[in-house]
Amino acid sequence: MQAGIPRSLDKVWGSSIDDLVQAYKMDGAKLVPKPPKPGTSGNAQVFTVEGHPAVKEVQYHSGAGRHDAEYYKFTYKDGTEVRVIDSSAGFKPGTITKYQQYYDKQGNRLKYEAGQWKAWR
Repeated sequence: MQAGIPRSLDKVWGSSIDDLVQAYKMDGAKLVPKPPKPGTSGNAQVFTVEGHPAVKEVQYHSGAGRHDAEYYKFTYKDGTEVRVIDSSAGFKPGTITKYQQYYDKQGNRLKYEAGQWKAWR
């Protein structure tokens, strides 16, 4: 981590949205705030990432809402959505698609089986 700036998934947890915005700005991207989607809790802080080769949107959600827990979400230009979660905090994923990937606070990939988060093997 460079001066508190997360540069990889294993460094994301505990970062503020300002830290994430700064990381992308250091890469030369422009970040534009997005308003909350209608019908959501409104707790998410979402930014469109312009000028980055891979990431098109970054989001931090403080909790509550339909997932019941804090998380970070990165949406890539290929449609992949990566979420960094606290697997012990009761995060509810909803419907998981082939475009979604989940990682724990340490950057380890997870899978959701029988109502539990487990290491991806």
